[in-house]
Amino acid sequence: MGTNDFSFSVKKRFIEFCGANKISQRKFANYIGISYNNINAWFNTARDTMPTIFAINYLVEEYGLDANWLISGKGEIGKTAKVETNDLTKAINELTEQVKELSRKLPGKI
Repeated sequence: MGTNDFSFSVKKRFIEFCGANKISQRKFANYIGISYNNINAWFNTARDTMPTIFAINYLVEEYGLDANWLISGKGEIGKTAKVETNDLTKAINELTEQVKELSRKLPGKI
């Protein structure tokens, strides 16, 4: 596999992961401190551009990206939007329990 093929494969997997996790280009650019134009180049141009190690590390730490999958295509993508749904469900359940607790303490008030 040549350098351009490798770069394209990494870029393709990078875009796939961001899409699966609903990571917007603007939010991502702002968080990692690079220009939107650079992110846009990663996502939308045929140029031989690649995410920086800092950008990859952000996705690994914050979103559970499997860096081995990103580089080699082997293994699993890592966490995807399903994890966010589980976190949301957990938060909703916790809030529901808090409301129930309040209703027990304040009968007829809620």
